[in-house]
Amino acid sequence: MAALRYSEMRASSYPTEPAWSASLYRRRTWQRAPGALAPIGPMTLSHQFAQTLIGIALFYGIGLGLGPQYGLVGVLISSIAIFAAQIVFSRWWLKRYRYGPGGVAVAQSDLRKAAADAA
Repeated sequence: MAALRYSEMRASSYPTEPAWSASLYRRRTWQRAPGALAPIGPMTLSHQFAQTLIGIALFYGIGLGLGPQYGLVGVLISSIAIFAAQIVFSRWWLKRYRYGPGGVAVAQSDLRKAAADAA
């Protein structure tokens, strides 16, 4: 039996992927998933900065250097936990403010630049 190339395997699975994802979305638990992730949207820039800083501080040699110690599975599990904590933080923050701190900083910077250009 001849071995299939990766490109051949991927091409053959395309027709089944939409049906699989559509069948998952019909379940009520999966219909609530987009709503649970909705608070991430207005705070994407803040989360990107936070994930970068947390990842460097935890996993790289200039921080605690835990990446090689725990391996890829440990990094993946901790990344999922960090993202879950960010979802909780996003809900808390967006109850009090309209945008995330990163978005506000960029908007203020743009307004200052526009005011300086107009003057």
